[in-house]
Amino acid sequence: MKRSIALPLSNTEASVGLIDSNANISLFDYLLKHGILTVDGKNFRGLEKANTVRITINSKEDIERLIAVVNKYKSNV
Repeated sequence: MKRSIALPLSNTEASVGLIDSNANISLFDYLLKHGILTVDGKNFRGLEKANTVRITINSKEDIERLIAVVNKYKSNV
């Protein structure tokens, strides 16, 4: 049975956002493995134990690529 996980993106009107996952697979490591650079949420006070990343989106192509990789991530958890 495939589980669904929420990956909310904060403030979709800004070029910088947070993506949070409740999965056991590190979101930061997964995105890095797929060539998407983010900042690990563990670097921010209050998120040390969370599976959160901060990401900057610079173009439509960036967001399309991010969506494709996040969909793969979701299918692996």
